[in-house]
Amino acid sequence: MEKIALMLFFSLIFFSCEKDKQLIVENTDIPLISKVLVAGVSCYEFAYNDANLLTEEKSKFTYTKHSYSDNNLLTTSDLLTQPHLAVIAV
Repeated sequence: MEKIALMLFFSLIFFSCEKDKQLIVENTDIPLISKVLVAGVSCYEFAYNDANLLTEEKSKFTYTKHSYSDNNLLTTSDLLTQPHLAVIAV
């Protein structure tokens, strides 16, 4: 009987908890990186939306586009690569 009461108590606590449904992005004062330069040459470029969330990443061989929901949660990331352009010198 005590085990059943204890299991009922813990299940009641477990199922009564709620997660936060609204995420607030408050990174408006953080400086955002727009380019990464190596020896004066642009290697990476970044684009952001109005909520300062990363929407695009561009490099010489890859392109990534990120999409977000209305709650600023990442929904998809599409990655395009060009591996035939990546030549490694030996």
